Amino acid sequence: MEDNYSEYFLVLIGSLELEAMIGMGKLKHPLTDKIERDMDRARHAIDMLEMLQAKTKGNLTDEEYRYLDNMLFTLRRNYIDEVAIERKAEPQPEIKPKEPVKPEEPAVKPEAEEKPEKKEKKPRK
Repeated sequence: MEDNYSEYFLVLIGSLELEAMIGMGKLKHPLTDKIERDMDRARHAIDMLEMLQAKTKGNLTDEEYRYLDNMLFTLRRNYIDEVAIERKAEPQPEIKPKEPVKPEEPAVKPEAEEKPEKKEKKPRK
């Protein structure tokens, strides 16, 4: 039975890879035969593969490890590219130049300091 585990593992991660590629619109959905982009679905599949990589660390053959590692690299790269394309396609808000800021007047104007009156000295005779 353990001889089949490697094969089952490769089938499992391969199905998650397909799920991610379909979600990114890289492959047609097998049931509808249409491109259906769903980036949340793609992200979820990639997250599942990352979890499997973390949980199986140290328990994979060299072949399984390389296959999973290369798969994740390719999926992450494609995901980043697709998100960038999606952002470019979104309408960008118009950015208006800011008007120069005028200094605000204080809410309360300081009253002129009151100076004590000087008494004039009378000349001495």
